[in-house]
Amino acid sequence: MIMNKNFFKLAVSAFAIFLSSCGSSDPGSSDNPPTPKPDDKEEAVGTYFNPVIQYDCPDPTVHRAQDGYFYLVGTNTGVDGYSISMPVMYKSKDLVNWECIGSPFTEEGKPRHLANEKNGGDIWALDLNYINGQYVLYYSNSVWAGEETACIGVSVSDKPEGPYKDLGVIISKELMGTLNNIDQFFFQDNGKNYMFWGSFHGVWGIELTEDGLAIKPGAEKFNIGQGTEGTYIEKHGDYYYFFGSINSCCEGLDSKYQVVVGRSKKLEGPYQPKNTSWDMRDGHGEIFVIGDTEHWAGPGHNSEFITDDNGDQWVLYHSYWRDRPARGRVVCLDKVVWDEEGWPSVKGTHPSYERLDAPYFKEKE
Repeated sequence: MIMNKNFFKLAVSAFAIFLSSCGSSDPGSSDNPPTPKPDDKEEAVGTYFNPVIQYDCPDPTVHRAQDGYFYLVGTNTGVDGYSISMPVMYKSKDLVNWECIGSPFTEEGKPRHLANEKNGGDIWALDLNYINGQYVLYYSNSVWAGEETACIGVSVSDKPEGPYKDLGVIISKELMGTLNNIDQFFFQDNGKNYMFWGSFHGVWGIELTEDGLAIKPGAEKFNIGQGTEGTYIEKHGDYYYFFGSINSCCEGLDSKYQVVVGRSKKLEGPYQPKNTSWDMRDGHGEIFVIGDTEHWAGPGHNSEFITDDNGDQWVLYHSYWRDRPARGRVVCLDKVVWDEEGWPSVKGTHPSYERLDAPYFKEKE
């Protein structure tokens, strides 16, 4: 199918406008309308309120690079009516103030592994890491409802912002015998590298090579979940915690997305919620964050936890903003709270809207 040239020019122009506006820190600029304040208090240094990224940036992954900056990469499905298929990257010193710096891929270098008439599939749910002296960016390549053809690839760069060089597919139906191969997450444990991935056809784990660029020869996959996506694993105390998002992700203010969690003393599971014999292979979990009726709909697909210099842990995730649904899935930040029994949540289990103390990070020398 031949793309209409005028449409192509409009799409490219829209992407350029988006990139120039999404990093704007001026709340009064024409590209970034004033954000409604949740209260009447004057803005104070060391505080913040959600959302911390006000434009569509679902499935955030965040990594603190060697230069001291945090880099966040999100799926970019469009903003204010424009459809953009390139991932988008932001950088920040404090997890609160983010600058949009473009895409980690060039248009020519964008991974394309699927044969379809659009553009080779969209790039979803990336995962940014630093492994063996290089930045490794994993990605999902899929089309909507592309359960048979969805695959996971890997790309590398010597700089956190890229551009990233695509090294090809490492997980697919043909390679793994699994369906809907999306939402990968890299995890290191006891000197070994692992990849977790999957969605509503099952969540799987497998060991990777030392450089993280391939499946370890002879490794066998193991199942840890069913009915969730957006997998994240966190080790806390004696337990591994498995976070996954359930229900409808992408229906605007009707979205019912939420994050649930189970825990296990073994990486391979089973991961159980509290006070039940069920586990997350049955689709059961404790609520970590869920939407509310006043400000947020469908929060989900959380990032890695980041520990600040006060020892507090923080998490980023996307959510629809009821005040501005046309913005798509914006990015929220909240502190992770651990109860006396060792179960995590964001405060109140809902995304915060009031002004709160921000993460604390010392200035690097």
